[in-house]
Amino acid sequence: RSQAGTPAPAVAFEDPAGRRVTMAAFRGRAVLVNLWATWCAPCVVEMPHLDRLAQREGERLKVLTLSQDLEGRQKVTDFFAAQRYRALQP
Repeated sequence: RSQAGTPAPAVAFEDPAGRRVTMAAFRGRAVLVNLWATWCAPCVVEMPHLDRLAQREGERLKVLTLSQDLEGRQKVTDFFAAQRYRALQP
């Protein structure tokens, strides 16, 4: 079911610097929200594709990767460091 035109939920998440952010911070921008986890094999496979998409689209599209890992920020930061993505942020 399409939710086009309706505001995103005001659920907070952490940005790469550890600050609390909501989707309202991206109002007026095209955003692709990717819920993923380091333990999710299909998620890991799609990350390089999302990185290329983010590189190609630049400022036209913000690709948010929201980790659902329960082991904390360091696990995600380590994963991103090992993968060396060019456009995606942990």
